[in-house]
Amino acid sequence: MITQKNINTFIALALSAILVTACASPGEIAAADRGKCAGYGFAEGSDAFANCMMEADMHRKDQQAAFQRQQQMNWAMERENRSSDSMKWSEGTCRSSGGSISLWGITGGSSSSTCSTGH
Repeated sequence: MITQKNINTFIALALSAILVTACASPGEIAAADRGKCAGYGFAEGSDAFANCMMEADMHRKDQQAAFQRQQQMNWAMERENRSSDSMKWSEGTCRSSGGSISLWGITGGSSSSTCSTGH
């Protein structure tokens, strides 16, 4: 079951990964990947080293894509929430007797008005 806590944890981890790579130049990222792959014992220039570099790049791209998907889902949920709130607001009614009502209040004549939200 997906909970808000799980979503928040995922977002925090994905954002951290993206921020780390967003603040580094491509050369710095490649140097960090080279250091990591060399630290695993792969000799630079070997097939294993090339695979390690490729996997590190693919992992970073997967994290970025996951973060973007999560952001799009969050934005869609936010739009849905705003739409739902807007619908609730538009369900309200106002009645006026005499005078006229503007967005800022009564503009003329003696009047009374009642408004309700239907809730």
